[in-house]
Amino acid sequence: MGLRSGAPPGMWEAAGQVRGAVGGLIRRHAFFAVALTTGTAVRAVITVTQLPVLAKNDSYAYIALALRPQPHVVRPSGYPLFLWSLKPFHSFTLVVAVQHLLALAAIVGVYALLRRRTSLPGWAATLAVLPELFGAWQLKMESAIMSEALFISLIVGAVVVTLWWRRPPVWAAAAAGLLLATATLVRATGLPLVLLTAGFLAVRRAGWRPVAAFAAVAAVPLAGYGLWFQAWHGTVALTQSNGIFLYGRVMAFADCAEMDPPAAERPLCTETPPGARPKSDTYIWYPGTPLQNMGGDVFSAEVNRLASSFAWRAIREQPLDFAGTVVRDTGAFVAGPWVRMPPLAEELGYGSGANATYVPGGDPVRDVLAYERGDLLVSTALGHAAPTPPEPRAAGLLEAEGNATGLLLGVLLVAGAAGAVARGRGEVAFPWILAVTLLLIPAATSVFDRRYALPAVPLALLTVALLWGRGERRGRRGAPYAGRETSPIV
Repeated sequence: MGLRSGAPPGMWEAAGQVRGAVGGLIRRHAFFAVALTTGTAVRAVITVTQLPVLAKNDSYAYIALALRPQPHVVRPSGYPLFLWSLKPFHSFTLVVAVQHLLALAAIVGVYALLRRRTSLPGWAATLAVLPELFGAWQLKMESAIMSEALFISLIVGAVVVTLWWRRPPVWAAAAAGLLLATATLVRATGLPLVLLTAGFLAVRRAGWRPVAAFAAVAAVPLAGYGLWFQAWHGTVALTQSNGIFLYGRVMAFADCAEMDPPAAERPLCTETPPGARPKSDTYIWYPGTPLQNMGGDVFSAEVNRLASSFAWRAIREQPLDFAGTVVRDTGAFVAGPWVRMPPLAEELGYGSGANATYVPGGDPVRDVLAYERGDLLVSTALGHAAPTPPEPRAAGLLEAEGNATGLLLGVLLVAGAAGAVARGRGEVAFPWILAVTLLLIPAATSVFDRRYALPAVPLALLTVALLWGRGERRGRRGAPYAGRETSPIV
């Protein structure tokens, strides 16, 4: 009674109103609330019971760059800057927790968008986000010190903001531009999405102000990063590796007898016939390959220039071989088996042959220790505890779920394409085009890795959900929400 009598006037009434509003919200979205609570609980268990995954050498490079902020020659440094922002807490577990929260926020955004822009009931809109809530590969990447989880959250967030209104206001277009520019600084494959979204806003006749705001806000961080890169490496760019990765791509088919490259590029040739060659990334990272035998810094500006010239020559002289390679690897995202994400640090042993790739002064063990400062992950990294291989049944789950993901992705893309053509709805075509672009880019310009297909999954799901949601969701008086409406989704 004392507490109640001493409270400010109206406080208890306001609290009661808040509880009533929250309770009403949960009741109206009960199916989604249960799914979201369960998905959050699963992530909480993973966060407190499993070590953060250091996958491949990429994780060590990201950590090295977080400790030594600089624009990296191999890939943009957006994800290392994300790690750097959390470095004062010295906890990889916190990094994983933040990645989980960002993923959950993106999932809530997709659900809210579907309830706002379609007539789907709550249970149907929830079904559209279940693969992202509980997908084994999705959970694995959220638990890894890798850029995929952050990249997916930013891309999905940008799409949600773009589609929230039929004609987005200036501030929303600017927010979408910032999200996509940030995604591009996390993974360079985001850059084509910036251009496609600007085109979508223009075709949608959003007005010149939203389009201009989108372009201006997206350009500022990209230009700023380019100037930072110039200060370090002498040229305005996001990376200094585009030619090298394209070289690895064309080595699946490049025939120097057919190409007849100039003398400066001939050291990049190989005598191994195309059908007997290893994976594309072998020609980038592994010793004894032509690129590695060039001597000096593999990712120098000169080597990147020569590799780019060689690669484009191969594409010009063997266009059908290039097209066949792109089609094959794009199809493999949906038709090929999704094996476990290789190689995991649990299998290799922390510090066993791993290196902070092309980061001056990087050292995998010392860098992990400097960032984390003393939990079980550090003990493992220092060799104080033997690395434990993944549980075979868990590995089997990842493989089985990956195969199902590939099949699901293929079905969704076909259904989305057919629906977009039949109904001519821009809301359907936009995420579908982004999903296909995210599959084509690595298949055409880089090495093949199945984790690169993960960002396409939520966009393909959104495409089909928008297609199924016949008609706009209607307000209490039966009128459809239109224009720049601000009506709540509930």
